[in-house]
This record gives sequence, C-alpha cells and structure tokens, in this order.
Amino acid sequence: MGKTSKDKRDIYYRKAKEEGWRARSAFKLLQIDNEFNIFN
Repeated sequence: MGKTSKDKRDIYYRKAKEEGWRARSAFKLLQIDNEFNIFN
C-alpha cells in the first residue's frame, strides 16, 4: 500500500506541532536564527 500523508511528514513538522507552531517553516526559521542571528 502507499504511504499516507502522515508518513511523509518529517521531524521538523512534528517538532513544530509539538511546540505549538502552525507550520514547520516557523521552527526552521527559529533554528536558522539561533545559528546565524538574522532577526536580531
């Protein structure tokens, strides 16, 4: 059988949902900012 859409979701999607973000992109932006300080 084919994979369901839940199977395709990656670790960043799950981490974003666990932390209350609406999308994985928010988590990725926070991660990039922590590393490169682009928003401060």
